[in-house]
Amino acid sequence: MRQIINSIIPVLFAVALMSVPSCNTPNNGTRTSKTDDKASTPERIGFIQHLPDDGVWASYLVKGKGEGQDTSHTATVRMVGTTTEKGQKCRWIELDGDNTLFKFLVREDDLAADAKGMPVIIRIWAKQGNNPVTELDDQARKAHVERLFGKQMEVKAVNAKKVVNWKKGRMKLAMARQGKQIVSKADEEKIEQTVTVWSHQTSPFGTVLFKTSFKTGGKTEAEITALFQDHGTGAESALPDNN
Repeated sequence: MRQIINSIIPVLFAVALMSVPSCNTPNNGTRTSKTDDKASTPERIGFIQHLPDDGVWASYLVKGKGEGQDTSHTATVRMVGTTTEKGQKCRWIELDGDNTLFKFLVREDDLAADAKGMPVIIRIWAKQGNNPVTELDDQARKAHVERLFGKQMEVKAVNAKKVVNWKKGRMKLAMARQGKQIVSKADEEKIEQTVTVWSHQTSPFGTVLFKTSFKTGGKTEAEITALFQDHGTGAESALPDNN
């Protein structure tokens, strides 16, 4: 379990990053599936529900606990550029938090609400602490697709009322979307991961509260949350020379 925590907390947003297809968005921005009481076919559930314009940023308070560890830090998601690769529109996104920075390029269509399959990372740069910036190779990029975009899950809408505070006020949330999966190997003790996402139009990326937990034998062993704090425009790349 410690290995799971150590691998997930530094890249919380990356783990969560994926689109949410097959859903409607009511006026309050909360996405709900068409059938609330039944799990849908496997689909992606996660942090970024749509891509805002370049320069838009949003910050989140990230908390993690488990295995005697309690962590808290602020992380920021930034849209830092648009380019064209092989005739397709692509976007540069940076994920910056807990002394770890990722800058990666993805096709915009891969993150559309009706996209099928998993996104492809075209290029990705990584920097941790004072270490040099590194461009990850093909093998590492493939390994990071799962870390950055998660897996497909059986997803359903759930009644999960929340009132959350952010820098400029309060938001009342009603519905959430939830997915579950088994993340342990067949010969290991079963570890169940649950991902729950609350959404609102105030957040430029869609998500206001993200929560993922890991249970063994019905007991919660680890939990990570990310709560929307603020947003704005004018964001610039922290790695402008790495494209």
